[in-house]
Amino acid sequence: MSETNIAFFSGRLVDCANRFIASELVRRGVEGIVPSHGDILCALFEEDGLAVSEIARRTHRTKSTICVLASKLEGNGYVERRPDPADRRAVGLWLTEKARGLKPVFEAISSDLADRITQSLSPEEAIVLGNLLARVVRNWKD
Repeated sequence: MSETNIAFFSGRLVDCANRFIASELVRRGVEGIVPSHGDILCALFEEDGLAVSEIARRTHRTKSTICVLASKLEGNGYVERRPDPADRRAVGLWLTEKARGLKPVFEAISSDLADRITQSLSPEEAIVLGNLLARVVRNWKD
C-alpha cells in the first residue's frame, strides 16, 4: 500500500456507504431495492422517461448494467418501460407510483448518509474533501 492509502480508504468508504444504505432501506421497510439501483432512481426522479442509454451516460455505467438493474426494478414494480411518444422504436423508463412514493425516503437516507460521512469533519473539511474527491474522479474522464 502507498503512504496515503487513498484507493483503500475510498473503497472502504464505498463499502461502508453501501452497507449503510442497504440497512436503512431494510429498516424503513423498502423491499426489492439495493444501493446499485439508486443511480437509476435518482436519474428518473430528476427526469422521468429517460432511455437506458441516457441513464447509462448520466450514471457512468454500461447500458447492459442499466438493463439488468432496470429489469429488477421493473420486476419489483418500481419502473415500467414505455415507448417514447416521439419515436416508437425508442423505449423510456418511467417511475411507478410505488417508486415516486419513495422519494422522501431516499432523500432522508441520502441526508443521513452525508451526515454519517462528515460527522468527524468540520464543515470546511467536508467541503475540501468533496472538492478533492471530485478532482480525483475527474482524472478518469469518460
